[in-house]
Amino acid sequence: MSERTQRLTEVDLVRSLTAAGVVLLHVLGFFIGVDVVGGGAYRLDQLLIELTRFSRQVFMLVTGLILAYSYRAKTVEPETFWRKRARSVALPYVVWTFIYLGLTWAYGMAPLNGSAPVVVLRSLLTGDGYYHLYYIVVSLQFYLVFPWLLPWLRRLDVRRAGRLGVALGAAYLGLLALLARYPYALPLPAGGLFAGRLGDVLQTLYVYRDRLLLTYAPYFLIGALLGLHLDEVRAFVERNRRAVLGATTLVVVYLTADWYLRVVAAGQDFNVFDTVFRPAMLVYSLLALGSLYLVAKVLARSGGRVAGALRAMAPHTFGIYLIHPLVLFLLEQYVFVDFSKLHPLFIIPLWLLGVGLSYEAARLLAATPLGEALFGTTGHQRPATSRPSGAPVAHEARV
Repeated sequence: MSERTQRLTEVDLVRSLTAAGVVLLHVLGFFIGVDVVGGGAYRLDQLLIELTRFSRQVFMLVTGLILAYSYRAKTVEPETFWRKRARSVALPYVVWTFIYLGLTWAYGMAPLNGSAPVVVLRSLLTGDGYYHLYYIVVSLQFYLVFPWLLPWLRRLDVRRAGRLGVALGAAYLGLLALLARYPYALPLPAGGLFAGRLGDVLQTLYVYRDRLLLTYAPYFLIGALLGLHLDEVRAFVERNRRAVLGATTLVVVYLTADWYLRVVAAGQDFNVFDTVFRPAMLVYSLLALGSLYLVAKVLARSGGRVAGALRAMAPHTFGIYLIHPLVLFLLEQYVFVDFSKLHPLFIIPLWLLGVGLSYEAARLLAATPLGEALFGTTGHQRPATSRPSGAPVAHEARV
């Protein structure tokens, strides 16, 4: 296996592992809703949700990484780039928004708040169509500015890129520390800066901050810097693998202790505590990406069924992301609904079924005439490592 092929295999595996993590997070979200509040299973779900929160941010890091890596030696024509993303990302987003709005209305999960056209338009603009679609809204904002960002980022050598990454991280830690003063589940204070028309604007930005590129920009930018200097990054992580794994373990211990002290011992509302807008989450997400890379490297070297399955999933991670809430909903409605009392035993089966069925549905549908509208694909998709050397890997950029 060539060095380039090995590199792309590792990226494929990281993408698939991250996608599986997202599905697990949403499975846990179902179970915590049927647990007895305060019980052992409820507490277990809280902790597991806390420790899998990195998946959203790692998706963003990987999106920036793969997009920058794919275009590292190519000129990006903005109109061509945007046209491709409109077909491969925006179109499926619109289609799935309608699908999920229809699902919520058909099952009475959400009232039709206002006229249907207004609800549809608001959902398309904000990602409110279903709980996971906000991420596509954020990604589309990144794609909008990427053609102008890339030439500037490409001019940075590895040292200057490293300094920029550290500066972005430090600035973002400060922003997160500020945001931590206003937990997501609580309203902003009234009066002062938050009064009048400016206050209305700030309140709106605050409510929708989890779907604004500005909120997550450092993740995409740091990911892009990693992609432009992927060889150096890989070498650094491999040289310091014990430090990366050790630091990841320490952060897991810290997050566990923080959850216990604030939620279990002090009684803080978990919905207030459980937010990605905490300084520790930036550190955790970067370390999680490094740890996932090391796991992917071991899997890529060893081969086997797990590596083969993850590699097969990689071209369909975007489809898996779009369709998995529908798959989980159907499983939870018609298969696992009566098993909730045996909850701890059924987390893993529901997770594995959710991942497997979402992959199969995405793979099969992608090969049909509906593939482009549903997932932005045309025909059979292959992993990046099966492409000829030097061929573009544009499909990876959609994550």
